[in-house]
Amino acid sequence: VEYGRQIAEMLRYLHSQDLVHSKLTPEKILITNDHMIKISDLRLNRTRRRRWDATRRRELDIAAYMSPEQYKEGASEKSDFYSLGVILFEMLTGKLPYPPDTLGRMTKMKLNSPVPSVATHMMNCPIWLDQIVTQMLSPDPRKRPHSARAIAMTFEEINNIAATKKAAVSQMAGGFNPLTVGQDKTEARRLLGMKKRKKKKVSDVPFYQRTGFQITALVAILGLTVFMMIPDDKQKIVDQARVMIDSEDSSEWTEARILLDPVIDGGGAFAETAEALYFEACRKTLVFRAENGQSNRLQSENVQLFGKGVRQQQDGLVDEACETFAELVAAVEPDGKERHIFFEAKERLEKLSELQELPVKPELLSELINKARNASSPSQLLRAHDLLVRITLEFAGVEGYQDIVATASEQLQILKKRIADGNSDKPEINGTAQETPE
Repeated sequence: VEYGRQIAEMLRYLHSQDLVHSKLTPEKILITNDHMIKISDLRLNRTRRRRWDATRRRELDIAAYMSPEQYKEGASEKSDFYSLGVILFEMLTGKLPYPPDTLGRMTKMKLNSPVPSVATHMMNCPIWLDQIVTQMLSPDPRKRPHSARAIAMTFEEINNIAATKKAAVSQMAGGFNPLTVGQDKTEARRLLGMKKRKKKKVSDVPFYQRTGFQITALVAILGLTVFMMIPDDKQKIVDQARVMIDSEDSSEWTEARILLDPVIDGGGAFAETAEALYFEACRKTLVFRAENGQSNRLQSENVQLFGKGVRQQQDGLVDEACETFAELVAAVEPDGKERHIFFEAKERLEKLSELQELPVKPELLSELINKARNASSPSQLLRAHDLLVRITLEFAGVEGYQDIVATASEQLQILKKRIADGNSDKPEINGTAQETPE
């Protein structure tokens, strides 16, 4: 599930750049020692254009993972979802959903055979995991998930259910299902038994004189008037998401993120508010999982590091926790996709720093200033900066500490310059660069 989530996130990034992979197979997926996914063999395939290799012979071991529409229409974003479905099916069952016989027979099977189910090979497969794989393997691209983000969110929810032991049926009872978000309306119409109306013969009467047109125009005017009087749907979504994020149920935070996703992507007046709520949901999920010991090595390095800092904080290891959170503040972009980690780590670092009492003896303060002077890594520089600020503020005007305050203030200015210049590894003493001792 975690590997599937990472691949879906990779596809989400590619698709946001108007790119598709088009030939995703297990051989193109690499796994690092810390269980992070890397994808190879990307050839800058643009969506809605003929593939660079459309005329080349398709080997069966690649064709087994390709969507049926690729053979005629070329690849699209939905084609990558099909390939991911085949890969997950094989990971779960040890078999390909369609045996690689000949290209022609395999194509017919993909188009005409019932979509295979993981549960027929592995009966203890969770229902949502079986459903998402089956949906990705649909021969009709419209019935596949509407976006890579929806797939990634589904995997997160599966993980959440496994972690909290919450049954999927309780989730479904609330009407939430990430698999159906943005689903094609044509399939819904078919399932409801709504038949398409037959077209009537067009008459010779001008369209603007026809009764149907006049009635439609009147209804449209009335409808527009009513529409202008009701609140924007995006406002309702944002308000609903805000209530969900304020709840104590961690599963609702994930639901809120899925609701806010199209609002953010659509831009407009509510996008900024939706984005702020989205990252607040991310922050609450991050803290919940870290405080409950659910940060593991399959998550991103920064999430794992945050979990480590929280454990140190819970164990009373204040210095170690400060160092860990300072490392995160220095490494994570404050406006990037993990900004929730940055701001939560920064807040915890500030609170922990306040808990650390400064020594009163001048000689001990001098030792702290010397330690701050020798800071080299980005996290050490941040902690040294906060320490020097505290010494300067707490002992300013105190009799007998004038030299201590002056030295701290001088080193603070040097430290600020080092940070502004790119965190030089060579600390300065009285403006002169010195080698950092081993």
